[in-house]
Amino acid sequence: MYGRARRIELLKKVVITVVSIVGVLVIASIVIGVLTAKDTNVEFYQLKKYLSSKGFVCESMKTSGSACKYNSDNVKERFIRYEKGFDYLYNNKSYVIEIYHVDGEDKILFNTGENAFDNYKNLKYSCTFKESILNEIEECSLVDDEDVKLDNEAYISVINQKMYDVNLIIEASKYSKSDLINKYEWNKK
Repeated sequence: MYGRARRIELLKKVVITVVSIVGVLVIASIVIGVLTAKDTNVEFYQLKKYLSSKGFVCESMKTSGSACKYNSDNVKERFIRYEKGFDYLYNNKSYVIEIYHVDGEDKILFNTGENAFDNYKNLKYSCTFKESILNEIEECSLVDDEDVKLDNEAYISVINQKMYDVNLIIEASKYSKSDLINKYEWNKK
């Protein structure tokens, strides 16, 4: 009996030790998991996910100059992420809109084509904006003659809509819109 009691006591100690070690490991893994929360936006994952949901085909957005593109019969769109900003291009058979915000340079260009409204065919406009490049158009002037302003409300609303669309892209990226607009930096929120 004496030998059996010793074995039972030893078995209890081994079981308690194993359970204690497993418990410590489980608690440690939980604590480590909480302290190192997983970053779901590695390599601009949220930006790619949003654009992909809109029908864009994206490259790896990790490197500067990486692009997401959308092509259909009538429309071509492109969003390029640069280290210090972005470039968005919308092109259909009637007009091209470019919203360029890279390394201290901001510009919005609006070019009409052969299929544009009468009196607006094949013209190039440069646009100014209110507050920021993602807010709204202040005015658009012909590149060749700054006294001639774009006065077609349909075109002005299309430009504003594309500014709004880019605004949604930036919001969906989960990066700080303020830092991107004001500092030209992609900083996580």
